[in-house]
Amino acid sequence: MMKSVFINVWYLLLTIILLIIIWRIIKLVLKDKNDSGDKGLG
Repeated sequence: MMKSVFINVWYLLLTIILLIIIWRIIKLVLKDKNDSGDKGLG
């Protein structure tokens, strides 16, 4: 029982990490596309 809970938590953490990495890559690509000098948008 505890093993399945641990596996579920591990997969949840992996999914969150992957989402963060993909989000950062998308933000980098978007920032490269419109280089218009907007520096205050995170």
